[in-house]
This record gives sequence, C-alpha cells and structure tokens, in this order.
Amino acid sequence: MARPEIFVAMDLGTTQNDAQEHLREKYNFLVVSALVKTTDDFIELAASESSLTGTSNQVRCDGNLIPSKQWLRTELNRLRSF
Repeated sequence: MARPEIFVAMDLGTTQNDAQEHLREKYNFLVVSALVKTTDDFIELAASESSLTGTSNQVRCDGNLIPSKQWLRTELNRLRSF
C-alpha cells in the first residue's frame, strides 16, 4: 500500500511529522496508563479514531482517503509477513 501523504484527524489534514508526534503523544499516554500492550492495541485505541470526537482518522494515499485503521492493519500485516 502507498505511503500516506496526509493524516486526517478530526477532519483536519496534518503533515506526516505532525501526525507522528500526535500519535506518539497518544501512545505514551496509553502506555503510562497501562492501556496499550501491543501494536494491535495501539491501532485500536489510539490511531483509528479521534479520542475527542470519535470520528474515524484517515490517511490520504494516492489521492484516496482510507481509514487509518485499515491502512495501519495492512501495513502491520505486511511487516509481519517478513
């Protein structure tokens, strides 16, 4: 699958660097709170939807919006296949 061009959270597009920082902050909070133990937990609890609005996060790849959950799971499965 293509590398995301834009990460969309709460209907706002953001750069890859900003998205990475935002998701890292969410990850750190969830780890400290003992809510995330696996990559799958992280995808489900932090990267799939906005914790404020509940709206689905998306990535734009090749001009198409894809739910971030779908993109992350596809990439994770690809990496696990090595």
